[in-house]
Amino acid sequence: MNGFHETYFYLIGHQFFGAIELNGNHNIHVFPDQVCDEMNSKTICNRGGNPRNTYLAGKHIKKIMKNSAGLTLQIGDDSYGFELKQSLWEQQYDQPNHKAILAVILKLINVDLQHCEEKDLKAYFTKAELEILEDSTVIQDVGNKEVIARWNDVRLTLNKKHIKVHISSVREAYVFIYFKSKSISYLIRAIALVKYAKSIFKDELEEIFDQAKQCLVECGSAYYQQLILIELISIYGQNKCQPEFTEFLEERIVHFLSVKDFRSARF
Repeated sequence: MNGFHETYFYLIGHQFFGAIELNGNHNIHVFPDQVCDEMNSKTICNRGGNPRNTYLAGKHIKKIMKNSAGLTLQIGDDSYGFELKQSLWEQQYDQPNHKAILAVILKLINVDLQHCEEKDLKAYFTKAELEILEDSTVIQDVGNKEVIARWNDVRLTLNKKHIKVHISSVREAYVFIYFKSKSISYLIRAIALVKYAKSIFKDELEEIFDQAKQCLVECGSAYYQQLILIELISIYGQNKCQPEFTEFLEERIVHFLSVKDFRSARF
C-alpha cells in the first residue's frame, strides 16, 4: 500500500472545486481552489510524481472520496438570517476546501425573499451557479434549514417538476425560521409559495390564512402588512380578505394620519 498514490478532482461545469490526494499511508492533502479552463477526458492538473488523476468532467459535484473524515461540508442548524451569513463568511476560511461552494451558498442566502421569482433568480445567478443549484446532492449533508429551504426554493421556482417533492418542506422551513428569527420576510415567502401549488395545501388553507392574519395584525410595519395582504389576496381572493381586514386597516390608516405618517397611511 505504500506505493498507493491517487489524486481526485471534482468539477461543476468548468469550475474546479477542489482536489484530494491520497497516498499509501492514508494522508490527505487538499489542494487550493482553482479554475480549469480545459474540459476533456484527459488527465488534468498533474502535480508531480506519477499519480493517477481522476475527475468528473461536465458532471455535478459528487462525493468521490472514501474515508474523507473532516472533508464534508459542515453548516450547523443553529443560525439563520444575518447570523447565518456571518457564519458562512467565516467558514470560507475555516473550510478552505469548500470555499467555492460556500461562496455560492452565501450568495443564495443573500437572495431577497420578496424578489425570488424565476426572472429575478436568472438575473441574479450566473448560468454556472444555476447549474450548481439544480443539484441537491451538493448539500445532502448540510443540516441548516435555511440553506436547504432556499436551495430547494430556487430549484422548484426554476423547474416546476420539483414542486411536488419540495414545496411543503420548503414552506414549513420558512415558517419555522420566521418563528425563530421573527423576520417577517420568511413568512411572506412561505405564504407566496402556496400560489405555486394551492391544491397541495388544500387541507391547510384555513390554518395558513389564520397564521398570516395574526402576523399582519401584530406587525407594526405598514410595508410588511401590505406585502402580506397582497399575497393573501392572490391566494384567497378579495371577497375573503376584504371583510377580514377592512376594519383593521381603516383603524391603522386613522392612526398613521394622526401621527402624520402619510406614507404608511397609503395602503
